[in-house]
Amino acid sequence: MPQTEMHLPFALLADIEGKVIACYTSWDDTARACRPGIVLADRYNALYEQWVADQETGLPSIEELLASLRYLNKLCTP
Repeated sequence: MPQTEMHLPFALLADIEGKVIACYTSWDDTARACRPGIVLADRYNALYEQWVADQETGLPSIEELLASLRYLNKLCTP
């Protein structure tokens, strides 16, 4: 299904070998699965912060995410 039919705001690429997925997630090739995560990028598509859920820490709270978003907005607002 193409990007336009799925109404995605980003390009969707095939990654059969999983190399791109492994770069940006905690991809487990043997299980063919990845742990949940959050990627925060600025308006210029630069990676600002990344979190990956694990059994010990989990993902940040909504309050922490909002604080990061507010700070990032200050950095990127002219």
